[in-house]
Amino acid sequence: MSVAALLRVVAQFTLRTLMSSPSGNEPQPKRFRMSGKTSPFYTGLLDAVGRESNSASQRIYLVTMSRVLPGAAGSPEYRNLEDLTRQNVGDMVRDAFENPLPSTAGGRPRVAEQGRALVEMMAVAKEPHADGSHHFHVAMKLGHRMSFSRAKATLKERHQLPSHFSSKHTQLWSAVRYIHVATHAKPRVDTDIWTWTHDGSDVDLTEKAREPFMAVAWRKKRESVEARALVEDTKAPSFNKLDLMALVLSKHLHTKTQLLAYIQAHGSPAAQLFVTRQQRRLAEFIDDAQEWAGAKSEVVVENMTEWEILCKAKESPCPHAPGCCSYATAVSEIFHLNAAVLSPQRLAAALSAVIRNGPSKTCRVPFLVGPSNTGKSTLLYPFDDLFGPKQVVHKPALGSTFALRNIVNKKRFILWDDFRPVEFAHKDTIPVATFLSLFIGKDTEIQVSQSFHDGNLDVRWKRGVVFTAKEEGLWEATSKVLAEDVRHLRNRVEEFRFDQVVRSLKDVESCAPCMARWILKYAEEAAYGSVPAPLQQPSSHAADASRLGGFADLMAAAKMTGPVVSDLLGEAIAVGAIDVEELALQDWQALPSWGSLRPLEVRRLGMALSKRAAISVA
Repeated sequence: MSVAALLRVVAQFTLRTLMSSPSGNEPQPKRFRMSGKTSPFYTGLLDAVGRESNSASQRIYLVTMSRVLPGAAGSPEYRNLEDLTRQNVGDMVRDAFENPLPSTAGGRPRVAEQGRALVEMMAVAKEPHADGSHHFHVAMKLGHRMSFSRAKATLKERHQLPSHFSSKHTQLWSAVRYIHVATHAKPRVDTDIWTWTHDGSDVDLTEKAREPFMAVAWRKKRESVEARALVEDTKAPSFNKLDLMALVLSKHLHTKTQLLAYIQAHGSPAAQLFVTRQQRRLAEFIDDAQEWAGAKSEVVVENMTEWEILCKAKESPCPHAPGCCSYATAVSEIFHLNAAVLSPQRLAAALSAVIRNGPSKTCRVPFLVGPSNTGKSTLLYPFDDLFGPKQVVHKPALGSTFALRNIVNKKRFILWDDFRPVEFAHKDTIPVATFLSLFIGKDTEIQVSQSFHDGNLDVRWKRGVVFTAKEEGLWEATSKVLAEDVRHLRNRVEEFRFDQVVRSLKDVESCAPCMARWILKYAEEAAYGSVPAPLQQPSSHAADASRLGGFADLMAAAKMTGPVVSDLLGEAIAVGAIDVEELALQDWQALPSWGSLRPLEVRRLGMALSKRAAISVA
């Protein structure tokens, strides 16, 4: 043994003798450090934070900086920790991960994953040793799993900091709880913890320190409590509903029968007693457990816009085997058979616009119109699956007193199938004034029960909406809904006509991913102008052209083609015109299809109308 080593052993023995003196009058040393492997401070620290494993690869680390670590006691290589602040330590640890020293073994340098910060969050605590000196703890979360060896070497060589990376705390709540929450074993914690996040957001350490609910962990905790109670011959805590929900979720007991069978075969006496007392409510408890388990995913969807949900659905796989999706087959057939009168690009563009922006003067409500069995409703039924049936406002009952009360319940979408605006206005179910305000994105007052409110609520609908209806007699005026009212009602919608019956619609199963795909595909084509002309002019409207004198000549002069020609013809006839000479420019602009004309079409048609008006005057 060398002289220096012998002197160190003598000094340690002397210090121990002084500290163990029974009189208590001997002077106590201000600081007490010993070699790392024998230091009681180091041993106690290891018991608390956990051992270090060189093979660890984690996202969460609890890092400790202390002079009692092995090799740090009395070493001049390390800086004095008393001179550092919490932020100093945090900055050094972050630098060690983000800019580590190059490895002697070679290889590529560490980089953050695309779109993610390498260090996402840090919390730095400064705590005292028993001798008055201090050490630091850093609870940190990384963007992805990684080992700590290069960061540890960088802290030592570049920043002269001794460090210990615990492999025990692999969850963020565990690491934060260790430095933030006082316990019987560790009654003193830092009350001025320094925090940092990559995006500058605030950190609630109390929330971060709480263990998230996990069904398996909760069940095992309950089992250990019951086992300990047997050993200690004490009574275990009462079995409660949360214990039951943890059991249901962790053991996948989805029906009442499965739960009863499991409890009879494997349940503890406390669980069996609870289940027999609550047997009539078990189905309700199972539903509650499923709702509890799905809350995390539901809140993610809840915070998304309807357009984001649609785009996400597009990326989801179709639940059917390739080539076996009846909905995708039906969509293809519907668009093919109705190609003469229906542009899927225009329909998709209208749907995407109203889903993103809600209805307005420049974004009218898509209205799918045509005979029965032409595929109108089939195209739209997957909206129930996309947003959930409870999040969709369906058509109210004709004559209902409070027809729109569901709109105030945070719904995501309006899907009114087989909806006839004139008939509903005539029956005062949805008055004309309410319809006009609601579907232009303006505030409107709706009636609700007086027990719920004062009988009236102001509502502004800024979400998606779509209608379907049979075409025959759809816009016929009544004694209470005049022709002028009908024109205003039609101005709120953009009509899409279907005229060919599709025979294969009886067994179509809705598919939200496939619906999202055709909407996004055709909407993108419409945005880039690749909207094909109709395959042929519809025979039904070709015959109607004779009912509106001068229409064919007007369209030829304006060089108008495509489905909008049929739309303009039908709408002009619907308002009672028998010749284009009866319609002034303002009358044409009031037709619903006018808003779907492209800028150059508007210019050409306006010029053609002006020429006809000049000729008539002459």
